[in-house]
Amino acid sequence: MWDWASEHADWLAILGVSSAVMLLGSALAVPWIVLRLPVDALRRPNPLNTWGQHHPVLRVLVMITRNLIGLPLLAIGIVLSVPLVPGQGLLTILLALLIMEFPGKWKLEHYVASRPFVLRLLNWIRRKGHREELLPALERPGGAAGRE
Repeated sequence: MWDWASEHADWLAILGVSSAVMLLGSALAVPWIVLRLPVDALRRPNPLNTWGQHHPVLRVLVMITRNLIGLPLLAIGIVLSVPLVPGQGLLTILLALLIMEFPGKWKLEHYVASRPFVLRLLNWIRRKGHREELLPALERPGGAAGRE
């Protein structure tokens, strides 16, 4: 095992630095994003539905750009999730999924953010930042909160 580690010291150093950068980035990005959410963010419709008003080429370029940024982050997150590599793999994967565009993403985000435990954590961050708490998603018929 030590032979393998010494043979791949450069890669392990790169992964270690990537892990530290991702930790710092997520520690700064998560509160920044949560504090900028509008109070009624979980009650609003999907903001990407408004993209229909823009030129189709612009919509496609934005989607491609977001996915080109998100895919490498997703790959890094998967690598950082390997048990031998210390790091923030799960946070990096979540960040990549939030950046990327894919079918059902809005419903998934609403579902996760509407869970009581997650909503309590989000509101804890908002209280620390002296912001109003997020309003919970409205329950829809059939008990599906935040569905569009």
